[in-house]
Amino acid sequence: KTIGGTAVDGAKPLYEVVSDAGTVEMKHQKTQQVIAPKFPFQSEYTVDTNASRRQHFGAWLTSPKNPYFARSYVNRMWGYLLGKGLIEPIDDIRAGNPASIPELVEFLEKDFVGHGFDVRHLVRTICRSKIYQLAMESNQWNADDDRNYSHALPRRLPAEVLYDAIHQVTGSVSHLPGMNPGARAASLSDAESGLKDGFLTNLGRPPRESACECERSSELRLGSIMALVSGPTLGSAISDQSNSIGQLIQQFPNDSDLINELFMRVLSRPAEPAEIVAATSVTNLIAIDHESLAKSLAQREAWWLDEKPKRQAQLDTDRVDAQKKLAARIELIQPERDAAEKSRLERSVAAKAAVDAFEIALPIKLDEFLNQGKNATVWRTLMPNKLEASNKAALVPQSDRSIIARGSADKGVYTIDTPADPSDFNTIRLEALTGTEFKTAGPGLSANGNFVVTELEVFVGMADKPKEMRKLKLTKGLTDFDQSSFSAAAVIDNKLKDQGGWAINGADGTEHWAVFATDEPVKIQPGEVIQWRIHQFHDAVDHRLGRFRLSIANRQGELSLGLSESLYSVAQVSKSAWTELVTKESLAYFRVSSSEIKKLNETLNKENKPLAEDEQVVTLKKRIERLSVPLVDDNRLVRLRSDVKESETQRSQSRLTAAEDIAWALINSPAFLFNH
Repeated sequence: KTIGGTAVDGAKPLYEVVSDAGTVEMKHQKTQQVIAPKFPFQSEYTVDTNASRRQHFGAWLTSPKNPYFARSYVNRMWGYLLGKGLIEPIDDIRAGNPASIPELVEFLEKDFVGHGFDVRHLVRTICRSKIYQLAMESNQWNADDDRNYSHALPRRLPAEVLYDAIHQVTGSVSHLPGMNPGARAASLSDAESGLKDGFLTNLGRPPRESACECERSSELRLGSIMALVSGPTLGSAISDQSNSIGQLIQQFPNDSDLINELFMRVLSRPAEPAEIVAATSVTNLIAIDHESLAKSLAQREAWWLDEKPKRQAQLDTDRVDAQKKLAARIELIQPERDAAEKSRLERSVAAKAAVDAFEIALPIKLDEFLNQGKNATVWRTLMPNKLEASNKAALVPQSDRSIIARGSADKGVYTIDTPADPSDFNTIRLEALTGTEFKTAGPGLSANGNFVVTELEVFVGMADKPKEMRKLKLTKGLTDFDQSSFSAAAVIDNKLKDQGGWAINGADGTEHWAVFATDEPVKIQPGEVIQWRIHQFHDAVDHRLGRFRLSIANRQGELSLGLSESLYSVAQVSKSAWTELVTKESLAYFRVSSSEIKKLNETLNKENKPLAEDEQVVTLKKRIERLSVPLVDDNRLVRLRSDVKESETQRSQSRLTAAEDIAWALINSPAFLFNH
C-alpha cells in the first residue's frame, strides 16, 4: 500500500510499505533499500532482532536515556495529584519554560526511571510527601501563593469522577446512553458519548479535539452550578426509588445515626454535633413548610372564590360589547360590501363567458396552433443504446424511440447514450410523454402525474471515455407549459440538486416538451455518442419523469418551440383524416396547455373567490372568540395546588425527604465537590 508521495504525470511514489515475514518496513522505490527508523534524537534502547517499528518506538520512548518521557510523565502525575504541575502548562516542556523547582523534577525523574517506570511507586512517593499532605488552610503570608506549594490547592472533581461519585454515594444505578446500566462515566471512550442534559459537558469534560490539557475545565460556571443545583442527573440519582438512601431509612431508625451515615457516605467523615442538630431540623421544616403552603393555598382558594365571578362578569361584559361593535360594523359596511359583491359577480360572469368562448373556438385555435408549428424545425428522434439510472429505476426503450422508467421513483439521474449521424445540430428537445401504465397518465410518476427536471446536461464524446466527453453549453430554453415558479431557464442554470427546474402541475395528463439551443453548432465525430444526463432531485415525492423522448435538430434562425412529435404528425395530415381519438387528445392537450386559457382560468378563479373579509370585522370576531373561552383557574392557585399535593407526599415520608435533602446539600458542598 503506497503511503508516501503523490504520483504526478504517471511517476511512481518514492517509497512504499512492504511486508516481509510479518514485519512492516519502508523500502525506497529507486534504491530498493530498507529505510532505517529515524527518531527526533538518539537514545539508547534494546529490542529483539525481528522487532516491529511499533516495538522500536515503544522501546525508544521509554528508554532511560530519553530526556523527555520520564520528565513529562512525573510532571503530569504531580499536576494531577496537586492541582499544579512543576512545569506549567503540564504539556509544555521546553527550554524556555523551566520548572518551578528543578531539583524536585530531577529527583522524581530519576526515581521513576530507577524503579522501572513503576507508576504505583510514583504515586506512592508523591502522596507520602509532606507537600501532598499539607492542609488547604493558609495564613497571611501564603494566602495568595499558587506556585510554591505552601498549602494544598482545592480542586473540583473532574466531570466523569463527579458523575461516578454522585451515583456511588447515593447508591443509584447510572444510565449512560449506549452502555450497560451501572457503567462508569470514567470508562467512556467516545468524546461524543454523554448525557442528554449535558451534565458532563457543563462540568468541563473535554471534547478531545486536540491533545492540549487546556481542553478540560474545572471551573464552576453558571451551567455547571445549575447542573448541580437543579439538574436532572443529580435529581434522578437522589430521587431514585431503588437507591441506597431509602435503604438507610430502614437501616437506621435513629435520626442521628442516619445523618451520621449520610455524612460518612458523602464526605467520608462523621457529622459534627452542630451539623446533626441542623440536619435534624430539616424534618421539622418539612412539616412547617407544608403548613405554610396549605395556609397559602387556603387563602388563595378563598380569594379566587370571590375573584372568579368578578372576572367572569367582566369577560361577559367585554364579549357583549364586542358583539355590539361587530353588529354595528357589519351594518355600516353592508352597502359597500353589497356593491363590491355585485361587481365581483359581474366580473365572474364575464370571465366564465370568456372561458366558454375559448372552449367554443377551441378547434379553430388548435388549427392555428398546429399550422404555426408544423413548418418549424425538423427533428431527428434518437434511439438510446445505453440507459442507466442512479436511483435503480429500469429505463426501458420503446418502439417509438421513447423511454419508460419503471420501478424506483427516488431522486437521481437518468443517463442515456444516443448514437447520432455525423451531421451538425444546434438544438435539442426533451419530450415528456403520457402512458397508460401511470397513475394519472403521467407524464410524471407522481400521484398527480407531475415531474421536476432540476437540470439537463448534454455531453458529446466516446462512450468508453465518459470523463473525456465535452459538455455542450445550453444557452436558451423554451417549454410549451411551465408550472408557476418553474421554467426552462432553471433547467440549464448549472444547479444540479436545487429545487428549481421544469414542472407541469396544472397541465398534467398530457404530453409536454422543452427545447434548448446550444451556444454553437455541434459536430458528431465517427463513433461518438450524445450523452444525456437528466437530473431529478426535487424533494416532492415521486416527481420523476415516467416516459420521455430525446431529439436533436439543426434549426435555422431563432429558437422556436415548434410541436411535439405526435402533434407534428397530426399537423401533417388533413383534418378530415383525424380520428376521434386524435381529435380528443389534441383538444385535451390544447385545453390545458394554452397560455391563453391559462390566463382566462386564472382570471375566473380570481373572480370566483369571495370578497376578503373586512379587517375590523376579523379583529372583532377574534376578540369575541377569545372572550368566549371558559375562564381558567388562576395560575398561582394551580401551582399552589400542585405544590401542596407534592408537599403532602413528602410529609408522609418525612424521613426519606429529609435524607434526600441532606444528601443533596452535602453533594453540593465544597467538601464533596473539591478534593485535596
